[in-house]
Amino acid sequence: CGSPVTPSGEEANICQRCGGGLAVRRGLAFLVDLIVWLIFNTVTFTGLELVGFPEVLVDLLNWAARFLFLFKDGFSGYSPGKFVFGIRVIDVNTGSPADFLDSFRRNIPLLFPLVPIIIAFQLGRATRWGDGWAGTRVVLARR
Repeated sequence: CGSPVTPSGEEANICQRCGGGLAVRRGLAFLVDLIVWLIFNTVTFTGLELVGFPEVLVDLLNWAARFLFLFKDGFSGYSPGKFVFGIRVIDVNTGSPADFLDSFRRNIPLLFPLVPIIIAFQLGRATRWGDGWAGTRVVLARR
C-alpha cells in the first residue's frame, strides 16, 4: 500500500489494511511455532520414554523444553513461524535483530494464564506487552 514499514526503532506509519495483515502473519507465525514445538516435544519425549529414560527425568526435561519456548525469537529475530511469514523481532533502539535475551523478555507474559488471549488482541499493533518490557517490535522482514 506504500506505507513505510521499516525495521527501525521509529514508529512506522502503517495503514489499517497492512496492520491487519501484520496481525494475521503474527498469529499464523505463532501457530507454526507452537506446532513445531509440539512436534519436537512429542518426538523427543516419546523417544526418551521408549528407550527407557525414567519418567521423572522425562517430565523434568519436558518442563525445561517449555521454558525454552520463550527463547524462540532469538535466531536473528526470527522464530520458525516468523521466518515462514516474513516478519522478525527487532530492538527498537538499534534496529538490530532481537537476540535470545530479548526473546526471553518479550515472551515472559506467555507464562501467565489468560495473558496469551489478551496478547492475541494486541497483534495488529507493532508492540505488545512483552515488547514494551524487552524494547522490541515486530516488523516486516526485508525481502
